[in-house]
Amino acid sequence: MIIKKFREASIEMVKDLNIREFGTPEELIEKSKPLRNITDLEKVKEIFDQIAENGPLISARGIKAMIVKSTKKKIFSWKAIHTSLDEKAHLLAIANTDILFSNAIEKTSPLDPNKKNKGIVERKNLFSPMEYNNCIIPVKFTVFKYDNNDQNLYSIEAIDINIK
Repeated sequence: MIIKKFREASIEMVKDLNIREFGTPEELIEKSKPLRNITDLEKVKEIFDQIAENGPLISARGIKAMIVKSTKKKIFSWKAIHTSLDEKAHLLAIANTDILFSNAIEKTSPLDPNKKNKGIVERKNLFSPMEYNNCIIPVKFTVFKYDNNDQNLYSIEAIDINIK
């Protein structure tokens, strides 16, 4: 039930997304192509570790986010995998985090007052197109900014909606 709620909330966010911000239809298609077509869990974990070691992720508009130990745990959790469209889409998005994040556009969301937001001052949702099963789906990156000015990647979700 809770996973269904998360999926529905993400789909609602995407409905307001202006896909023209990704550029022309041709640019959208080009930006959506995954660089790494890998969905094996252990290989994806290795790639994600390498991405994390390369320093902060930087979006097209200059938003930076670090990948920290707690991020890795969360992103590979059962709940995270099952919030995405499916496991393969989720792992493909993780394997291409650096490329997808660099193409992402921001859509800031208010903090949920019903959740524990200790130390969190801002929540940013960024969206990037990803080609998957002959469709272009959005991948949502959630970044939290903390009161010490750190910005960390919190979650990744491959959303079950075709934006093409």
